[in-house]
Amino acid sequence: CNTDHPTPPPNHLAQRTTTTMSFQHALKAVLPHASTDKSLPLLNSVNINPSGTVRATDRYTLGESTFTPDENTSTYLYGRKFTLTLADAKTLAKVPGTPVISFDDADATPPVVTFDYRPIGGPSYTFATVEGEYPNLDRLFREVEDAEATETVALNLTYLARFDAKHL
Repeated sequence: CNTDHPTPPPNHLAQRTTTTMSFQHALKAVLPHASTDKSLPLLNSVNINPSGTVRATDRYTLGESTFTPDENTSTYLYGRKFTLTLADAKTLAKVPGTPVISFDDADATPPVVTFDYRPIGGPSYTFATVEGEYPNLDRLFREVEDAEATETVALNLTYLARFDAKHL
């Protein structure tokens, strides 16, 4: 799978949220940026770093948000990024709070990850992760952020509908 995607032109939307929020709100902020094309499984997904970052892209827009990890999430997992399907991410975006994230079987192919919500006895979700390497968004964000701002921006209504209240 080719993960070297072309750089979006400077007039494409890049959204980076720098305020730290709950896991639920961080997911909601990036969901509109995930591709809805199921033939592109790596882009029809959300990439998560348990140290506190979620990302999504559809090749034309980029979204990144940060969250404060639950204190019981092992720092061993920090930097160990994984990808969930868009459908699984939407499920988690409906649950308030920030879960403890753990790998049930890190050696499984694909790895299985669990989200346990506190207090004890709260909901728990287990998902298989998406196989493959998620695109390097650091390079894309840098190039978009360094681009000169344009005076006008045009968004089509179909795209704008992705940001309606149901997703945020």
